[in-house]
Amino acid sequence: MGVPYFDGINSMLNKFQPDLIHIVSPTLLGSYGLSYATRHKLPAVTSYHTHFVDYLQWFHNKCQKTYAPSTSAVNELLDRGIHNVELWERGIDIEKYSPDYRSLDLRKSIEAENKPILLSVQQPEQKHHFTLFILLLFQTMF
Repeated sequence: MGVPYFDGINSMLNKFQPDLIHIVSPTLLGSYGLSYATRHKLPAVTSYHTHFVDYLQWFHNKCQKTYAPSTSAVNELLDRGIHNVELWERGIDIEKYSPDYRSLDLRKSIEAENKPILLSVQQPEQKHHFTLFILLLFQTMF
């Protein structure tokens, strides 16, 4: 694991003069971001991406806001004592990415005229969820 060069980060942040600090992950760097925000009296917000709710309650509760990706995640975080949780919807724009734009030429070029096409973009540590998803998908299709 790489260790951040905090003096360099500190000088870059001082030069940038942020209005708030958004912490994506409660790692060593995230803890530094929270400390920087506290020292400079800046609001700190975090977004919930990793299922370590019990372990990270102390971290999320030190931030002004925690953004969760789904209603169920919001409810779970609130149930576990994390305060100031808000839904951060980031789903697919169904107007822009509608089946109305389906391309038969593209489907033919990849030999998938009558087959479902699946694209999964995810963090590597979530691959076991993807494997489960594929197994469930195949059970429902066949």
